[in-house]
Formats: sequence, C-alpha cells, structure tokens
Amino acid sequence: MEESLTAVKEALSLLDKYVLMAAENVIKPKIIYKDFKSVLLLSFYKNQLIQIFQQKAIVCLSLYAVSNSCCHQQNSSTEEGILKEYEFLWTILKGVFLFHRPFNKYSALEVIRSSVQYGISIKDENQYKLNTAMNKQIRIFCECLWPFVESYWVMATTLLDLQVFDISQFVTLNNIQEGLNTSTKEITKEELIQRSHFLAESLFFKGKVRYYESCSHDTLKAALRSYQDMQIVEVVKAPDSKVRTSVMLTEYYRIPEHLQRLIDHIDRFRKGSLEEMNVLDAKAVVYSSVMKREQHSTEEPMIAKL
Repeated sequence: MEESLTAVKEALSLLDKYVLMAAENVIKPKIIYKDFKSVLLLSFYKNQLIQIFQQKAIVCLSLYAVSNSCCHQQNSSTEEGILKEYEFLWTILKGVFLFHRPFNKYSALEVIRSSVQYGISIKDENQYKLNTAMNKQIRIFCECLWPFVESYWVMATTLLDLQVFDISQFVTLNNIQEGLNTSTKEITKEELIQRSHFLAESLFFKGKVRYYESCSHDTLKAALRSYQDMQIVEVVKAPDSKVRTSVMLTEYYRIPEHLQRLIDHIDRFRKGSLEEMNVLDAKAVVYSSVMKREQHSTEEPMIAKL
C-alpha cells in the first residue's frame, strides 16, 4: 500500500502543471471548460497508457454493449454474445490501436474468462454480467475507449450524408431497391473529414458528445480507414484531380437500414449511465425479496380468526 501511495505521489509531481491540489488528499484537473489545449495534452498522455489496459477495456465495453443491446432487461450474456461484440470492437479499433497479432477467438475467450478473476464480471452458469460493485474500476477501463467510440459513431453518422433516396425517381416499387443500390453521393475525403469534425464539435457543445478529443481529425481519419477496411466505404480518385480522393458508400450500405444498423451497433458502446445498472440490480433484488416473501407467506399455515 505504501509503495502504491509513493508511486501515485511521484506521478502527480510529474503532472504538477496540469493538476490542482484543491485540499489535502483532494486532487482536481487544472482545466477550465474552454482550455482545450490542456484537455488534449492530458488526453495524449492518457492515450499512451491505454495499450496497457486495452484488452480489459474491450471486455468491459463488450459487456457494456451487451447490456445495452438487451435494453437493460437482462444485464448478462453468453461467451458467444460477448465474443461477437469483442471482435466487432477489435475490428473497428484497429485504426487507432497497434494490436500485436490478428484477432484470435481463443485468446479473446481467455481474456473474457479472466474478467471474472479481475472482478470485472460475474459468471452465473454460462452467463456473464458486469459486476456493478466494481463500477468505478469498470468506468476507468471504459474511459480508455469511449472517446474513440464517439469518433467512430460520429463518422458513421456523417456517412448518412452520402445516401441518396428520391422516391420520385422510381416508377414502381419493384425498382426502388435497384435505385437504392446504385445511388450514393461522392465527396472528397477532406470534405468528409471536415463534415465529421464539424458534427463532432457541434454535438460536443450541445453535450451529445462527451469528449472533446473525439473531435480529433486523426481519430476521425482512423475511423474512415477502418470503414474502408470493413468495406463500408470505398475511396477512389476524384475525377477532377490526380491527388484528391472521393469517398462513396459501398453497395450494401447505400440501403438506409444497413447503415443505420451499423450506427446503432456502435451506439451501444457509447458512454451511458453505469448507475442505471445499479438501479436495475437494486430493483431486481427488491423484486426477488418480494417474491420470496410472498412465496413464504403462502406456505405458512392458515390461522383461524378467533
């Protein structure tokens, strides 16, 4: 314990210019709301440390996404369900993380199973759920990835601008699908990045995007590269330039519901309220105790009134 305290104090001394000792044993960031330079600087140092926690963070966020996809009705899932979310997150984050090796199902399963040992999750038979007693630790892991997830969500949302659907172009319902498959806008890569950056900043100031670093051009570019690798978009040379490139949706994602499904999938990983899970767990405990009480009361012998 003493060694850990010494390490923390030494780390804080190195960050002296960027933290504020508000009172004894109380530390606050030395950042004001509009001090974006300091926000980005602290984010830079944070991002250098993420590699250490990336696997645990992906597991936490996968469990979190599963709980969101279940609409909080059942905050648990099988290994297979968590593995799907783990692989999806791994795939899209390849643009911003340097993974030592390609995705491996068995290695991922080991990490998922070890989450019980670390107290991140609780396993009940073949079901996993987040250990809400460890919310603070889980939030720390999730905070490592949430800014990147926000950027990917913003970029995917910006891609909606590339869809074209004008019902007046079609004579019969039979060729609507054909029209959707062939209709897409083309804009330059630079313009798409600018649009997504503008959207990210606008949503940040409205409180819809929680992290200013999610507005980073570099992360938005990484998101676009990932979507290109996933064959969501294709990048071609602009017809009027040998240097500039145009971005267009691939055939599958020109259909509105397909792109919306991707956006909704990423949205499940975005930061929500972990406190909601505590509330739901509390409700589940209360409901369980009430049911047991009712069951117990029905088993008690009837006593005749005197």
